[in-house]
Amino acid sequence: MNLTRYDKQIKVSYFSDEAQKKLAKSHVAIVGLGALGSVVAEQLTRSGVGTLTLIDRDFVELSNLQRQTLYTEQDVLEHIPKAIAACNRLSAVNTTVTLNAVVTHLNAKNIHDIVQKADLIVDATDNLNVRYLINEYAVSEQKIWIHGAVASTYGRVITFKQEQSPCFQCLYPHVPELDHVDTCDTVGVLGSIVNIIGSIQATEAIKWLSGNEQYVTNTMLEFNVWTQSSMKIDLSQARNANCSVCMKKQFSLLQTEHNEQKNAVLCGRNTVQAFHPNLNKDSYEKYINKFKNNRNLSINKYLCKFNYKDFTITMFTDGRCLIQGISSIENAEIIMSELFDY
Repeated sequence: MNLTRYDKQIKVSYFSDEAQKKLAKSHVAIVGLGALGSVVAEQLTRSGVGTLTLIDRDFVELSNLQRQTLYTEQDVLEHIPKAIAACNRLSAVNTTVTLNAVVTHLNAKNIHDIVQKADLIVDATDNLNVRYLINEYAVSEQKIWIHGAVASTYGRVITFKQEQSPCFQCLYPHVPELDHVDTCDTVGVLGSIVNIIGSIQATEAIKWLSGNEQYVTNTMLEFNVWTQSSMKIDLSQARNANCSVCMKKQFSLLQTEHNEQKNAVLCGRNTVQAFHPNLNKDSYEKYINKFKNNRNLSINKYLCKFNYKDFTITMFTDGRCLIQGISSIENAEIIMSELFDY
């Protein structure tokens, strides 16, 4: 291993050659390659983490470029999935890092296969249900995970250390209604808060993976970049003795009955992610031929995008569709039936 690349990092008083070698043997799964995921993935790649598994269900759009630092206008023009575009960029930054791109929606059925080899999980998703799923999986497998969230000018970081800390369900026992949650799509986001929160997430990961576990915080950190105000809450006594997840080990989201793929509205985007039993990996090519005469057809090896009626349909090779221009699951199901019923 050539340590010259990491010379300045190794000189940091908390670091050493041995710490750098530990990083090189580590594996991190990053869920979500949007704003936070871009920052975390780039910093961990440059720091020399040995393997990164990059998981994202979406493709690059023009509105992403203001804050999602791994992507370019060319990625937008070519409709490149974020996980693929991220790997393309990062592979040019550090060829010694193994990069695994996973273009899919993380769910109960696939989470184990995708992240089981990771030493640590970074939550950079904007999907609440996926966040609760990550929590259940991490508790069930005793994996550390680092939560981050941003909106407007403020953000939050929590590192969940299993037996040493509460779990996400302890702190947020009920999934909030989407109408009551600030998101980037409803209140916007300033790029600088993304870099701050993502950098803290990356630093927490580096501490843990390099053998500096004693410096990993047991707090909730909230920061507002506009007012330069912050709040740090000690979580050492915040574990809920009646928590259904970390105390009672009830993993309802991981159970078999929850493994089916469910249609869902993507918060703030006027888009529904939808599934149909006839659309899968095996039938994908057949449907490309069916839709080849649709307006504004665009195809790459990851997805097919076209217009249908007043909607934009993006069909992924894993059997998902994003229907843009709609916010009703019921109406999305009608469209899916029109497209994919035999």
